[in-house]
Amino acid sequence: MFKRSKIPMRFGEKRIFSNAVVKRAIDFEIEDERSAIDLVTERTTIPTPKILRTISHGAVRYIVMDYIEGRNLSQAWPELSEQEQSSVAWTLQ
Repeated sequence: MFKRSKIPMRFGEKRIFSNAVVKRAIDFEIEDERSAIDLVTERTTIPTPKILRTISHGAVRYIVMDYIEGRNLSQAWPELSEQEQSSVAWTLQ
């Protein structure tokens, strides 16, 4: 189903279409991901991806979701001031 790549899928996500990404996961991570997306959607105006489907291939699971242009929080975090970091943490608690 997915084209083999030399890039390991251990961490992060890989863009598979212009409008979709896939993330490798284990079972509990899928529900954690869904909960995190729901939380950010409910408490902020930050654009969040829609989970399109989950795929199981043997013991490995994948989450396919919308691709949203931009940086993720882990990329932006080091550039935020302490006040901005506190605000983000307070919003997402």
